[in-house]
Amino acid sequence: MENIRKQAVGVDISKDDFAVSLVFVLASDGAIKRVRRRKFTNNLKGFQAFKEWLDKYSLADVYLVIMMEATGVYHEELAYYLHDQHLSVSIQLANKVKAFAHSLNEYSKTDPIDADIIAQMAAERVVDLWQPASKNMLTIKSLSRQREQLISQRTRVMNQLHAHRHGACKSPQIILRYESLIELYEEMSEQIEREMEQLMKQETTLQNSVEHLTSLHGIGLVTALTIIAEMDGFRLFTSRSQVVSYAGYDIERKQSGSSLNSQGRISKRGNAHIRRALYMPSISAVSKPGIFKDIYDRIVERTGKKKMGLVAVQRKLLTTMYALQKNGTNYQADYREIPKNEVGKPNDLPTVTTLLESVLVS
Repeated sequence: MENIRKQAVGVDISKDDFAVSLVFVLASDGAIKRVRRRKFTNNLKGFQAFKEWLDKYSLADVYLVIMMEATGVYHEELAYYLHDQHLSVSIQLANKVKAFAHSLNEYSKTDPIDADIIAQMAAERVVDLWQPASKNMLTIKSLSRQREQLISQRTRVMNQLHAHRHGACKSPQIILRYESLIELYEEMSEQIEREMEQLMKQETTLQNSVEHLTSLHGIGLVTALTIIAEMDGFRLFTSRSQVVSYAGYDIERKQSGSSLNSQGRISKRGNAHIRRALYMPSISAVSKPGIFKDIYDRIVERTGKKKMGLVAVQRKLLTTMYALQKNGTNYQADYREIPKNEVGKPNDLPTVTTLLESVLVS
């Protein structure tokens, strides 16, 4: 067999299964040689079969790295299993993998092709190895998502109660049951918030992170914990653009010649839990003089769209939280009222997209 200096496995994972591709990097010229492909079920039995497959086809004395994308929660169990098996795991953001695929002029998407691309990326590059988050962090993520579901269910029941109270036939028993359900959802949500706080108090680093993020007006303890858990403490991110893309706040615009020129809008191809968590804080943030209110007022003044202004504030809140977490500092509001003649005229920002891009990335 030719001399091998590195091995890499690319993993393309989904809810039910995952495709893998094993490649060798030749020591002679650095060429990449594909060795094997396989698909496994995304459960413990599949993880064990994958480990046996690795033991059979990989080389015991050559460095091996296994790379996968961060795909919501579907990759987590496999990543923890492989880490417990003392294997080197790298987790990359989906937009990084996509950019690498485009650099290879590869635009097709199938599970085997994606696994091949991830394997090639792991083989060609020196990648950071993943370190698992604490069990407390994972529990906080699950709790925040359950709280989100309870709030959604409470809202649905409140709407049903409102509709029943305004109907032609009002039943006291039905109203009582609706009210009992609403009270139950509120009690469970409050219980979850207490559990999240208790878990935070068990980790000094987590407490420090929450202190930094809650120094922002509008960001409370639960929101801060939700963002930290969903972003995994921002550990995988190296730029604001990555943070924005991961949350689905990146600007998407369609333009082709003179026949197609749509207004820009956020892609929403990202973590919806983050966007939902930042909705109420954005409303609070614009109630106080400062940079966030400035952003909101300028966009609403130019476009007349309050929703667009709130989205801009959410995006700015998220990137500011990223900066606070990375720098380990609290927010310092350096606010001054911007004179009218410094804001610029509407002609300076000819389109909604230009306005969004100039404000949101600042």
